[in-house]
Amino acid sequence: MYTAGSQAALHVCEIYTSIMGESTYAGWPAIIVRLAGCPLRCTWCDSPHAYRNGEEVPLGEILQRIETGGLRLVLLTGGEPLAQAGSRHLVSQLLRLGYKVVIESGGGVSIQGVDPRACIVLDIKCPTSGMQDRQVWENLDCLKPEDEVKFVIASRGDYEWARDFLRRTDLAERQVVHFSPVEPGWEERQADGEREAHAERKTHGDREAGGERKADGKREADAERKPDGELGADGQHEAPGRAGEQSTDELKPRAPASEAGGGGGDRGGLRLAVPTQPPGVTRRALAEWILADRLPVRLNLQLHAWIWGAGTRGV
Repeated sequence: MYTAGSQAALHVCEIYTSIMGESTYAGWPAIIVRLAGCPLRCTWCDSPHAYRNGEEVPLGEILQRIETGGLRLVLLTGGEPLAQAGSRHLVSQLLRLGYKVVIESGGGVSIQGVDPRACIVLDIKCPTSGMQDRQVWENLDCLKPEDEVKFVIASRGDYEWARDFLRRTDLAERQVVHFSPVEPGWEERQADGEREAHAERKTHGDREAGGERKADGKREADAERKPDGELGADGQHEAPGRAGEQSTDELKPRAPASEAGGGGGDRGGLRLAVPTQPPGVTRRALAEWILADRLPVRLNLQLHAWIWGAGTRGV
């Protein structure tokens, strides 16, 4: 299923230790492995820096950095971690080494083929995400009893859609279900993240350009010192580090099936609504809605954001 190249390295955004902020594992110390790249572009995304940023890291180095962290719980997140085929190999390797592995998936790629010993926390996209038409609904049939489901709620309309979805299906009877609020002010936090990501890409690009100029100068100097015909086996100069480089085309977003953002599909008898710009929902409002409707769901608050502040990276 995997090629040697896909297993050899992954595009990594960051690896760090923190307190698990979401799911039933919230509060536990963990190693966070954030992979780069995502096929989705949710309107309220809280990690836009993971869209493109990242470095290609050999699998052995990833495992070594995780071991150095000194914890036995690993969260694989993104971006969309399962968009990289080699991530499944990393999961199996970690499980073989005795780690507990939790995977946060946005639901836009298939979860088939993931080692069943891992716990998957699967997003179900609400209307204002703008990504309902990208949801892989078959994933719901692949969930194990220990897997979990999350609805990100950015408006009253999102809440009502998710509530009605649960009432028309048996999902809440089979899985732990989380409702997570997108709190007001998300636009500023997202803009800050995008500016930071842009600055990082520019710095990385400048560094690469400087390295290439330096490499070009070295090759030119070498060519002057060598007689004709000794530039290489094929008579050409090759940029270092480019041979066998993994393509990231599969990590780029595809054009949506419908510009209406999911107006043409349904699940559980619910029509997928046209997305609108989410105004945000306070944690108190969401808690009161859940109580009023007696929903069998967990209010999911980002614990790490409470501790270090929303938008803080590396914690």
